[in-house]
Amino acid sequence: MAWAIQAEGVSKKYSRLAGAGRLNAMLGFFRELAGRAGASGVKRGEFWAVDNVSFRLAPGEALGLVGLNGSGKTTLLKMLAGLAKPDRGRIEIRGAVRPLINLGTGFNPRLTGLENIRNAASLFGAPPAAARKAIASIVDFAELEEAIESPFETYSSGMKARLGFAAAVCFRPDVLLVDEILSVGDYSFQKKSLGRMRELKREGAAILLVSHNLPSVIELCDRAIWLDKGRLRQIGPAEEVAQAYLRFVEEAGKAERDKELARLNKQRSAIRLEQQAQEPESLYGPMYPASGKIADLRTEWIAGGERIAPGAAADFRFSFELVRPVSDLNVSLVVYAKNGKRCGAISTLNGDLLKKKRKGRVQCLARFGDLCLAPGRYALVMPIHEGKSYLYRGVVREFEVAPDGRFHDGLFFPDYTFRAECGAVKREFRSRLAGMPPLLRIEEAAAPPNEARARGWAMAARPIDAIEIWIGARRIGLARHGLFRADAAAANPEYGITHCGFEFEAPLAEAVPAEGQLEARAYWTGETVASARIEPFRPAADLPTLCGFSRVAAQGGAIEASGWVVSPRRIDRIEAFWDGASLGLAETGLRRNDVFEKRPEYGARLCGFRFRAELSEEALANAEKKQARVRIVSGEETLLEWAARPTP
Repeated sequence: MAWAIQAEGVSKKYSRLAGAGRLNAMLGFFRELAGRAGASGVKRGEFWAVDNVSFRLAPGEALGLVGLNGSGKTTLLKMLAGLAKPDRGRIEIRGAVRPLINLGTGFNPRLTGLENIRNAASLFGAPPAAARKAIASIVDFAELEEAIESPFETYSSGMKARLGFAAAVCFRPDVLLVDEILSVGDYSFQKKSLGRMRELKREGAAILLVSHNLPSVIELCDRAIWLDKGRLRQIGPAEEVAQAYLRFVEEAGKAERDKELARLNKQRSAIRLEQQAQEPESLYGPMYPASGKIADLRTEWIAGGERIAPGAAADFRFSFELVRPVSDLNVSLVVYAKNGKRCGAISTLNGDLLKKKRKGRVQCLARFGDLCLAPGRYALVMPIHEGKSYLYRGVVREFEVAPDGRFHDGLFFPDYTFRAECGAVKREFRSRLAGMPPLLRIEEAAAPPNEARARGWAMAARPIDAIEIWIGARRIGLARHGLFRADAAAANPEYGITHCGFEFEAPLAEAVPAEGQLEARAYWTGETVASARIEPFRPAADLPTLCGFSRVAAQGGAIEASGWVVSPRRIDRIEAFWDGASLGLAETGLRRNDVFEKRPEYGARLCGFRFRAELSEEALANAEKKQARVRIVSGEETLLEWAARPTP
């Protein structure tokens, strides 16, 4: 495969000690001059900012780079741009590179915007005629006609961003490296930047985009890399990686909140029993430990639970012991969003819970008929009052209003009906879907011998937690769901659900039943919401087994090969050989859309294979005269053998 960027085992280390990094760099420089390699490990105070990262980026492909702050994204980008040198590994780049790491870098602040553009045109080697045309395009793209003759230092950060981006992309690069370009400038500029990068991608430019804006990564990028503490944690389709990273961030945030609550509870237990307000670093206001008048506070969800569908009812039960007589007793339940915004409260203050002195067990049941909250995570804070004094105030539960695939904005999600007419067209939208029948459609299904595949959409009154794929009585796996499907939403506008699509694709470890329909089952907290069946596509039994090599190369002390194989028979393994010697088993189940498009009668997308083996110089000698060979095996039967020589 042709590539624009190739990174192999790239690593970069830094020091946390002041001055140590420069000292170690100087020592490493002198070791290189002396012909001695530096130590591969880290010394005291050092750490790997990027550790053993490998990937390839093809022309016309966009690759997203996501991860938490400090995960090594910018360091990796600087090494790709040539601004930093890897301590280990190697980087190869083909073509002209335009790094956009700090917008405006390379512009002289005392020169005008126009003078800076002319300098950039000279640096990029543009002929005079092409430079004049490009300068006009840059000014137009940046929308700086009125300020282009002003000194660059007088520009706002947004104006600098627009000019820097326009200057980089109007002189078409072969490789574009972008670091958080979508976090600066206004919305219209961000949208225009995305559009221009899509154009460059169609024209064959390779793009690497570092961004915390996951929707932009999914929209622009074909694949994505997730860096975690300098290491490559996941690489794959952009949407799949973005969703995995988002789940990780949400779980990490919940763990931090749980840790904070545990710290606060530990603080409370150490405080004297007399009333003393605590002002923790809390999003939810001051916390008061239980006074000496109450004890044994218990809480539980008995309906709805920790996860509630939008518009659904939720029942919350709690109880506590009045150790000493209390009068003028009231209890409230306050709902806070995860960002600390107060959403609302229910309280007995409107009618007084206990007016006269009482002691003993107090048991309460609170029913939320409809919280009117948009999907998200929330905290439930309980204040217990005696008159105007707190007996207790603390976070008693966290809960989630589950996403349901519809558009939501803000925290408030009211119960509404929206009707509209235009001529003969009449439309009606409802916020609450109670009573609406669940819909589940399978539009495409295939079960060739080595894989299973399904695609469709599902809508229901309650959020769908999971969609399982079955063939016959055998569960194959979980589909990716919640995908954007404007066509399904337009065909069923009364549901108002746009993110209703699902896809499933997986290699199979065991044979698929010869008979049996493919079934998709949608679940909400373990309960089946809807299911649908369809007879999956299977290849004709009389088709021949076919194989081909896409690449065979002997380089870098190793033999590398990739290819494809399709068959109506189940393939249990692919054995690899070099010059008659066994190399073990090839990796299988790789996506090959090109083969699927040329051989649709087999119905196989995951038909690719590859293998790589380190070999001795003797084994690789005269490689052009030797052959790589694969043996396609089903059970103990050899279906096909195929060989090819290395390409120069």
